[in-house]
Amino acid sequence: MAGLNSEPEEVTCLQNQVIGTALFVLRDLETWRRRWTSEIRNSYSEAPTVWRHRSKGMELSIRVQSPPKVYTFANLPSAIMPMLYNAALIHVLHILMSFQSKSNAKQEHAAANFQPPWKSVDVFPTRP
Repeated sequence: MAGLNSEPEEVTCLQNQVIGTALFVLRDLETWRRRWTSEIRNSYSEAPTVWRHRSKGMELSIRVQSPPKVYTFANLPSAIMPMLYNAALIHVLHILMSFQSKSNAKQEHAAANFQPPWKSVDVFPTRP
């Protein structure tokens, strides 16, 4: 970022540019994810995790309805792309979180008008 001798206005301007760019990247990631999930070649299935425990001849099975889930993909590239998407998403969110403690009215306004992808749909939405 800016050097220590920068004017406060320059720092705020640069921060706003970084935040704006990060928000655009979030939008682009969401667009990519929607397009990716709509392609049949990227099909996958998901199943809730089942834990089994055997003790003194008795078996206990627990079906978990919330994460973690097991995802099975049609091919290796289809399995790799969601990991890259999630890694990019984590990095962008980390950048945005670094500015959270340095809030100002413009940053709050920009964040209030953005619908984050994790609130609109799941990372792997269920196919109809």
